[in-house]
Amino acid sequence: MIHNWMFCGSNNFTMFGSITLNKVVGGINPKAVDVALKLGAKVVWLPTASAKNHLMKLGQDPSQGVDIVVDGKVVPELETVFSLIREHNAVLGTAHVSPQEAFVVVEAARKAGVENIVVTHPEWWIVGMSLEDQVRLVQDYDVVLERCYAQNMGGGVYKSNLADNVAVIQKELIACWSTSTMFVILAVSLFYNFAAVNGTLEKMSSYLLYSCRAFPGLLSFALFKETYHLRF
Repeated sequence: MIHNWMFCGSNNFTMFGSITLNKVVGGINPKAVDVALKLGAKVVWLPTASAKNHLMKLGQDPSQGVDIVVDGKVVPELETVFSLIREHNAVLGTAHVSPQEAFVVVEAARKAGVENIVVTHPEWWIVGMSLEDQVRLVQDYDVVLERCYAQNMGGGVYKSNLADNVAVIQKELIACWSTSTMFVILAVSLFYNFAAVNGTLEKMSSYLLYSCRAFPGLLSFALFKETYHLRF
């Protein structure tokens, strides 16, 4: 199954192909991936409709799905796919695999040198990844979370994900926020405001302007230096 991504430029479109490793292309099929990447594909998706997790969520027989993880390890064919993705600097998308499979796949892909990993719509009910798992994947493996703001519930019904997505983004920001960075920003803001309130900034600015009156070309350097000291 081949998908196309379209990115709009100023006056034209650039189209990037992708391949989805469903049964129609032989599942985890390195040969199909190799051909797709050589033809210019940029994304390799794990199974969607052929994912065992997808079939189980729809009440179908998961044994008819494509094996991704067996006995806690990715299948050998997937290791070959990782190598191809790395060689072509392509993107690995987790598609509709389960959260448990996603952790195994992402860890194996990182060990194989895959740099670009997208966890596909983790909030969608088919994937069903918890907020905690999403944050852990970002923190531990530096993946990108693909967000959907209207998830398909089946039967033509869609549900807004806006509230859930806002909550997870807020939690990600808090969890990933550097304490040292926070204190630097706080300290700089605090001392800057002190200097502004007690008149120090105004006096320093006047002094610099007066000192550079005969050499206007130096004024920009003086202001830069003063700003640097105020910030750091």
